[in-house]
Amino acid sequence: MRLSHTALFLLHVASGAIASGRSPSEPATERNGAVAACFAKIRVAASLQPEVRLQMDRLASIAALDQIAVFVQSKALEFCSHKERDATKSFLGSSPHAEAIEIADRVVLNFTNGEKDLLNVWSNLNDTESERRFFLSKFNQLPEANQTTLRESFGQIFNAFLTSSPPPHFMRFLTSISPKDLLRLARLEEELKDDEMKAIINENIHRLKLTEAESAQIRQFMYGVFHTYVSLRPRHNLIAQTTA
Repeated sequence: MRLSHTALFLLHVASGAIASGRSPSEPATERNGAVAACFAKIRVAASLQPEVRLQMDRLASIAALDQIAVFVQSKALEFCSHKERDATKSFLGSSPHAEAIEIADRVVLNFTNGEKDLLNVWSNLNDTESERRFFLSKFNQLPEANQTTLRESFGQIFNAFLTSSPPPHFMRFLTSISPKDLLRLARLEEELKDDEMKAIINENIHRLKLTEAESAQIRQFMYGVFHTYVSLRPRHNLIAQTTA
């Protein structure tokens, strides 16, 4: 999966982490198999749904950890199992993420009305670069210890995303379904034809001769990806929601 705005900020994160003697690639001890599986499912959803990918791109660019936490947990509710959701919630509630999210929250709460208005304008214009520069400037004004916490948390979370991979049966399904069928699913999604979408998904699952448990996991995930986004509208401004 391509994260179109991520590389530049990851370079910033890496340089800051190296200066502090810490590496963003060090896996958090809480990132067990359940967290990795959940993150992998969110990545797959982003590869299938442009709306999810655009949200990930924007959040990777501005690196607002409070918004990243909201995004990850909301997508976990949509795409991950109960066990995976609990593990992901625990991961985000552990150190350094809980502290980093609190720091990011405080930054947002201190925005002036003028800054909120400016962010809303940039959001409406999809001017992610201006948002990125604004947030980076705000974070660079923080005490060095807070900056280190933010860098470490951001690095660990996105390293977890970038190194996660779906379970083998998910990979078999994703590599076997044809581009033609994916286009058909997208078209049927727009036409609100759930039964026909499910038929295509089930046909592709049946060909692989998976176990019933594996089939059920893929079926639930694919139904969720396409059904959830049938009526999706352009993203709401999270800053306005969290600071109103």
